Amino acid sequence: MRTFDEQILWSADQDEYVGSISQDWLQGRTAFGGVITAGATRIAQLAEPDRPLRSLEARFFEPIGPGSFTATLTPLRSGRSVAHVQVDLSQGGRLCFRATACFATPRVSSIALRADSPPPAPPPADLAPLPYIPGVMPAFVQHFDMRFLQGMPFSGATEPVLDGWCRLRGGGSGLPALIALLDAFPAPSMALLSGPTPASTVHWTAHLLHPDPPSPDGWFRYRAQTLAAADGTSTFAATLWDEAGTPLAWSEQLHAVFDAPRA
Repeated sequence: MRTFDEQILWSADQDEYVGSISQDWLQGRTAFGGVITAGATRIAQLAEPDRPLRSLEARFFEPIGPGSFTATLTPLRSGRSVAHVQVDLSQGGRLCFRATACFATPRVSSIALRADSPPPAPPPADLAPLPYIPGVMPAFVQHFDMRFLQGMPFSGATEPVLDGWCRLRGGGSGLPALIALLDAFPAPSMALLSGPTPASTVHWTAHLLHPDPPSPDGWFRYRAQTLAAADGTSTFAATLWDEAGTPLAWSEQLHAVFDAPRA
């Protein structure tokens, strides 16, 4: 079993990076998207170590299974204020994943708006932890401590809302850990279903709201709501706050749901 930091530590090999996925970080037959995107974030930060990450776009083309893969870092443009970096992951000669990161230098501005605070909720200590059940839940879930407030997956709920607390078991380092936490919970549309159903992320955009996010060792509040769903896909938006209610990140995902047999 690998810790989070061990899983995203990809070694440099000439112009590429080489990583591998262990069985305990799988989500079905593919790697947990949050840990892949977190690893890509760490690589992207190597190209822009002095500017905070402001936005990250991730596209999942093909499953990334257990075993090794290669990652290529490509600086796209580095201007005075903004820089764009691309990270591609390939496995078995196929492009499986692409992340585009936007870094921006902080500037003085007259515009200063804070994202909404989370709704009132009991503290994590008052909520029961989600038990990890091997063979029933995705393997990566064992690395997260999750406490649900609303929207337990596959519960037949009437609202496509998911709300809860989460933290990494064993901790994690820096911004990549926050990226993984932002993807740890299932899509809120899963709460509408009454039984386990295959699903996967197709496209994910994350916006970082704080130039210097806190250490990812504590608890984080997460709330997501489905905006629209039809034809086997759903779009949902989510916000991540620290335990004090400071908004840290906002994300939007396009999610594919396979709740009907294929013809």
